[in-house]
Amino acid sequence: MSLKLVLFCFFVASSSAAKRLPRLAGGEDAKPGQYPYQVNLYYKSLLETRYPIAFGGGAILNKQWILTAAYNIQNLKNTVVKAGNIYLNKSSKSEQISNVANAFVHPKYQNPTGPYDIALIKLETPLEFNEFVKPIDLPQIGSHPQGFGVLTGLGSLTHMTQLILAKTLQALTLPIISNDDCQYAIDAALGAGQFDFFGDDLAFCTGSTETNQGYCLHDTGNPLVIEENGKKVVAGVATFGFAADCTTPNTPSIYTRVSAFNDWIHEIMSEF
Repeated sequence: MSLKLVLFCFFVASSSAAKRLPRLAGGEDAKPGQYPYQVNLYYKSLLETRYPIAFGGGAILNKQWILTAAYNIQNLKNTVVKAGNIYLNKSSKSEQISNVANAFVHPKYQNPTGPYDIALIKLETPLEFNEFVKPIDLPQIGSHPQGFGVLTGLGSLTHMTQLILAKTLQALTLPIISNDDCQYAIDAALGAGQFDFFGDDLAFCTGSTETNQGYCLHDTGNPLVIEENGKKVVAGVATFGFAADCTTPNTPSIYTRVSAFNDWIHEIMSEF
């Protein structure tokens, strides 16, 4: 997940029962072209070094627009978007790289632990679609994800203080849980009434699995994809990192619910 996890390290690190199990982490290596809608966001200044960092991710909506988290919009001049490549630090003949022409954060976004953590990136160089680079559809307006979703990303595989980044894009199939169950898990770890993410119905969660799979450091903005009416849609954008150490069992992963923002997305893409 992103560095906003630091805000909650104290709470989760204090759990004496924490087992050192991986988060996104626990995933499987993707194959080239398996998730062609995935993009990764890199620091431009580190891209050509031995240690490039993919600090977040996103989903391709069309040839020039990327859906991501608002938290990722911080230093556009030092941000590049890479599509068509599943490897962290290896180039690929299928990769396409673009600078950021512009970015649009939802106007109601205030902080990384609140709602409205959603943004759009406009690419300087339009993508060329092929078997390795393809868009993903938006969900039906107002729909609520159910069942299972597939989360992809290049985030950390382990505890954020023992950072081990995935070298190949990881994919996880995760169960979507009710907001009540998610809030219960949050209250159990951080204390009842500390945080309420679901009063505005703009977020949803996936639950932890037996091996504690979920997102971790540098997974902010990555897409959770479900099947809806026979097609794949981007249902969620990875947001607040509740599992601050990426290891505590029974912790959920929280996403911005994309279907609550269809109108805003279409408005931005048509106007700019």
